[in-house]
Amino acid sequence: VGYEANCDAVKWQVEQLQRELPAEPKATVSIGDAAVKEWQRLLDVPPQPARSRLEFKANLLPSALAGFIRVLGEHSHVSWRAHAGNGIVTGATSADLTLEATGRMLSALRAAAVAAQGNLVVTRCPTPWKQEINLWGEPRGDWALMRKVKKELDPRDLFNPGRFVV
Repeated sequence: VGYEANCDAVKWQVEQLQRELPAEPKATVSIGDAAVKEWQRLLDVPPQPARSRLEFKANLLPSALAGFIRVLGEHSHVSWRAHAGNGIVTGATSADLTLEATGRMLSALRAAAVAAQGNLVVTRCPTPWKQEINLWGEPRGDWALMRKVKKELDPRDLFNPGRFVV
């Protein structure tokens, strides 16, 4: 977890995180140059396995991130990276899951994201799966409006046919 702000804001954020996380594992706090080096080390490592079969992106309220991470913890085959400031989580599978197992995992993760007033979309998966799993998450209240805008701007469905708001 990295924070940037004035000293008082960072102190509050660290205290808030410590209240929300379970007692174990213990967290270490790095400040100044040590924090910069640690942050750079984390940014240099890709968040997903080199040959991941499935990748996803979840967005949720930052205040709900700890709860979502607990649900992620139930899926040991998923590697992930989260941004506490904006509630965005990217993840990828580190195992060859079946379509059925993937569907169950996505349902659990998507339900947790929706409960946190967010959603989860699949950003990468095997091509045949794209007809079988929900790639775009749960439809929101503005789905009809997005479909109408697309129809107005692309009446012949030339741009990305069959994708997104079809």
